[in-house]
Amino acid sequence: MMASSAVAWERTLLACLGFPGTASHSIVLFANKARWKRALSGVLTKTMNPKLAQFAHQKYLNLESYRKTGQPIRTPMWFAEENGLLYVYSLANAGKVKRVRHHPRVRVASCDMRGKLKGAWVEGEARIVDPAEAARGHQALNRKYGWLKRAGDLFSKLKKRERVVMAIQVD
Repeated sequence: MMASSAVAWERTLLACLGFPGTASHSIVLFANKARWKRALSGVLTKTMNPKLAQFAHQKYLNLESYRKTGQPIRTPMWFAEENGLLYVYSLANAGKVKRVRHHPRVRVASCDMRGKLKGAWVEGEARIVDPAEAARGHQALNRKYGWLKRAGDLFSKLKKRERVVMAIQVD
């Protein structure tokens, strides 16, 4: 697990810096991962939407969607960022999906697994994506969460539970 993490970190870092990766870089970058992460966090976040910077290196976001009455409901969720969009997934019949279908305006903030906020709320618009984009969203989530996400996928497939991917575009 550590080796694949180091390789993934190397690829991300070298791609951002415009260098092709080699095996010799893995050892140096893995050993200095924390130092490189701190040093390059400004470089990496400057290339993305500044409102997405709080989500870098986070595992959870808090999705605030709204009931028909306007009452906000907060849900901590796994997410993956790709091309300026935040991808989340859920069961197709979940309350959050129904709320997004009715009212696409949402707020998101980085949080821990219990929903305790780590960042500021950011306004956005969520939409349920088509199957092709859902596949890209699942790939991004699989890259980020690895075997845990794949185990959940297997369980959902065995239980024949329909899932949807939502893309959140922050304002």
